[in-house]
Amino acid sequence: MKKYYLLFVLCTLFFTSKSKAQKVLNEVYLKYTVALVADKNPSYAKAFEGASLSIYIKGGASRTEMYNNLGNEISLFDNNTGKGAILKEYSGQKLMIYLSRVNWAEKNKHFQQLKLSATKDQQLINGYNCKKSIATLDDGDRLVVYFSPDYTLNNKQYNYAFPDINGLPIRFELESSGMKFVYTLKDISYDIIPVSKFNIPTSGNYRILNYDEAKKIKSIE
Repeated sequence: MKKYYLLFVLCTLFFTSKSKAQKVLNEVYLKYTVALVADKNPSYAKAFEGASLSIYIKGGASRTEMYNNLGNEISLFDNNTGKGAILKEYSGQKLMIYLSRVNWAEKNKHFQQLKLSATKDQQLINGYNCKKSIATLDDGDRLVVYFSPDYTLNNKQYNYAFPDINGLPIRFELESSGMKFVYTLKDISYDIIPVSKFNIPTSGNYRILNYDEAKKIKSIE
């Protein structure tokens, strides 16, 4: 009887540990609030009042939407086809910039090549137990990421991705030129996302540029 009891305990521990395994998110919608702390230029911070960052991921496809009082920007990319686009609307001007796989990697290398150093700090943010990592970028900018190790994203190539993190970013803070941008996860949904959400528009009165043209006029930043 003692042997069977021990076997039962071992099985229970095994299934409990499995149930607490990291959850891999393959299809998910994430919405972050965006705040800007700019002590040297408080008026600029007002442009980001009510700003938001929305991320849609479905398999290898991703869509990132950034909205603020200055305008909006949408990034689309499909890992399977290697095709993407950036849609920008600022001051009444509408731009569509086509991207290849090489372009996408170059655009996102600022984040995707950084190395984060783990700290012992932990925080509870919006109900998520988070670990803290810090990185200093080549240009001197400082990035702090609070992430939940309970979740991870299957798509490691989406905009604002942090491949060096084995978890889901709950809050990340970027300090640059005396300003600090703070992104905090507000909503998360596992509902099915229509494939059409990731389609590159074929109309909309956009001025169309390729990646090299956009770099020349600094429209890719």
